[in-house]
Amino acid sequence: MMERMWPVGHDRIVLDYLYCFPEDVAEADRERPMLSSGIITAEDIKITEAVQRNLDAGVYRTGRLSPRHEMGVAWFQAEVLAATRQP
Repeated sequence: MMERMWPVGHDRIVLDYLYCFPEDVAEADRERPMLSSGIITAEDIKITEAVQRNLDAGVYRTGRLSPRHEMGVAWFQAEVLAATRQP
């Protein structure tokens, strides 16, 4: 699956999805990844809408990662950076 995000404003985005399956995959087996993608996208929408509300209200400062919700991502990125700096 590929997802392309098209920002169309400070508070709007258009998502395009491209699902690629081998020809011999049954229709029923194609539904599961698409349903999972829909669930994840719905969760992401709720999160990004909340972040945007907080940005608009001045509650949240911009940054690459949320220090409250993305500590694991920040840790992983720091570990990768440290690993790439070692000889």
